[in-house]
Amino acid sequence: MGLFPRESAQGLGMHLEAALERLDALITDEVRKRVPKASRELFKAFVSRSSAFPKDLRNLGWRVWEPGLHDANWEETLYDQALSDTGQNPSGSVVFLITTDSTYIDLIEDLQGRGARVYLITTPNASAPHELIAAVGRRRWIELA
Repeated sequence: MGLFPRESAQGLGMHLEAALERLDALITDEVRKRVPKASRELFKAFVSRSSAFPKDLRNLGWRVWEPGLHDANWEETLYDQALSDTGQNPSGSVVFLITTDSTYIDLIEDLQGRGARVYLITTPNASAPHELIAAVGRRRWIELA
């Protein structure tokens, strides 16, 4: 599961499409280090209405969830969707959250409380708040290079 901030791709200092391909490769590598049998079909990105690249993510093989026109609070809808995605087998679920937004601490704690393993991935040139890292624990924080 990923939240792809536009700044993450731009922070790599390259064209958006090339930056997304690079981020995709880095994320895939980190996921497979921890979950070797992870299937690409399970990769899901949550993007905001203002995101410029859902089509690019789909082209890279990600399932993309975009908020509907009537989703007033898309963060809440994302939260519900994440809990639903892990609801079938929470203790067998592994979630990789790509964000620096500390508003997702409650989501991290809820997923962990249900038995899911949660990792935090931060992208190059992104500064993750200490409390966000503390929510997953330093061993489950992945800082992409």
